[in-house]
Amino acid sequence: MTNIEAIALGLYLVAMAAAYGWVATARQREVLRQCEETQSRKILSAGSGTMLVPLLDPYVGAGSVLFVPSGDGNYLTRNRKHVNERYKNALIRWLERGAVIHIIITWLDGRDDTPWRELKTRFPEKLHVHFLDRTRVSGPQAGQTRDAIKRLDTYHAVVLLNARDTDGYPGAMWLEANHPLTSKFAFGIEFVAPADAAHDERLERYATFYRDILIGSHASELSVDDHDTGSTEALAA
Repeated sequence: MTNIEAIALGLYLVAMAAAYGWVATARQREVLRQCEETQSRKILSAGSGTMLVPLLDPYVGAGSVLFVPSGDGNYLTRNRKHVNERYKNALIRWLERGAVIHIIITWLDGRDDTPWRELKTRFPEKLHVHFLDRTRVSGPQAGQTRDAIKRLDTYHAVVLLNARDTDGYPGAMWLEANHPLTSKFAFGIEFVAPADAAHDERLERYATFYRDILIGSHASELSVDDHDTGSTEALAA
C-alpha cells in the first residue's frame, strides 16, 4: 500500500466513524425529543425502559400504583450495565417517592430472583414481585386463566394508577403489543397520557384484570426470606 493509499484509507475510516457517531447521536436526540413530548402517541419500538421511564416519571408520586408485566423478569440484568442501572434507579426513585409497584413475571424457566430480592429487601412494603405459574392454575376458569398468563409473556400493558386530586390523575398506560421473551426491545407501543387515560376504559379494565389474576393457586409473591408467599395481601396496597 502506497502512502497516498494509506492516507486515503485513514480518511475513509475517520469519515465512517464520524457518520456512525452522527447517526447514533441523532437517534439519541430523537428519543429525548419524544420523551419531552408527554402527550399520547404510538411508538414503533423501544428498548426496555428507554422511553417508558421518562414518559411515566412525571406522573409517579406518593400513592401511585403501578402494574408492570415483565415476561421472564430479567429487566434488571438483560441489557448493558448502565442501561440496567438506569431502569433499576428509576424503580428505586419511584419507590422512594411512595409508589407501590407490582412486577408481574409469567415465564418462570430459568428464574433468578436475586436482583429482585435485593430491591424487595430494601422496599418490603412497596415492591411486590409476583410469579404466575400456569401449571398451577385451577378452578372453572382454568383454561381462560392459563391463556391470560400466556398472553402476558409478550403483551405488556403497564398501568399507572393515581388517586383523585393528585398529579397525573387518573393514571397512564404504556402498552406493548409484542415484547418477545429474552428481547431487549418491545414493538407496537402505545403511550396513553393521563388526559386521554381519563376517557379510556382500558385503564380500569387492565387494573381490574391484574387485581384478579394476581390472586389464586397459580400466584405467588417474592418475600424477603427464602420462601414465596401468596399475593393477596400485596394487592390491598
